[in-house]
Amino acid sequence: MNNIIKEVLKDIGLPNYFIEREEGIDECIVYNYISKPSYYADNKLKGTNFTILINLYCKSNVEANKRNLLKTMRNNGFKGGNVKTTMPEGEINGEKIYNTPIIFEYYIAEK
Repeated sequence: MNNIIKEVLKDIGLPNYFIEREEGIDECIVYNYISKPSYYADNKLKGTNFTILINLYCKSNVEANKRNLLKTMRNNGFKGGNVKTTMPEGEINGEKIYNTPIIFEYYIAEK
């Protein structure tokens, strides 16, 4: 799942990081995910559901970046895009940083 998310996010145009951003990085995407077995048949796992947790960090263009992220993820098979309230995250180099949490769902069938 990590490789799938990373590949999709590279099209956004913002650096992206798994679990946490690097020190001093301002505008970026940080993601993590939760997996849950979807169903079993004949005692074998047949599919897995993933909940993808994304934090979109922006100094400006919050709405444009959010729309771009939602569109890109949905166009690549991710469902939902439950957007939480954008909140100030702090400052880096004297500029305010805003964090918009977004949640997606993804399904992978086992072969």
